[in-house]
This record gives sequence, structure tokens and C-alpha cells, in this order.
Amino acid sequence: MTSDNGLRKSIMKCSLQVLCEEIPNLRGSIDGCQTASNETRNVVIDFGDAAVKAIEFATQTPVVLDHTIKEIEG
Repeated sequence: MTSDNGLRKSIMKCSLQVLCEEIPNLRGSIDGCQTASNETRNVVIDFGDAAVKAIEFATQTPVVLDHTIKEIEG
């Protein structure tokens, strides 16, 4: 254990204490990492979908090659 002041202290624990006290903290850390990983995956998938839509729109939009048109008659 390390205190806020940087002091270290050792505590003797039996295996049963370690299982009861430390494993839940470890599981919580793993769950947090899994949640962050899933959120990152979802953001990447959403970005990919938006990029594909933007590229499709850009390639399907007609390009005007005649730049001499000055005025639209209506």
C-alpha cells in the first residue's frame, strides 16, 4: 500500500482476504477497460460510416466543367 505522502506499508493477508478484497477491484478495472473499448469501437464504426457516405456523395455529385456560365436565367 502507498499513502498520499508516498509512504509504503506492507500488510500480511491470507489468500482468502486477497480473493475477497482485491479481486472485485480487479474485475471493476477490467469492466471499465471493456466499456471504454466498446465506446471507442462504436465511435470508429460511426466515423467510418460517415466517411463512406461523404465519399459516395462526393463521387455521385455532378461536376460542372463549363466555368464560363456567369448567370442563371430563370
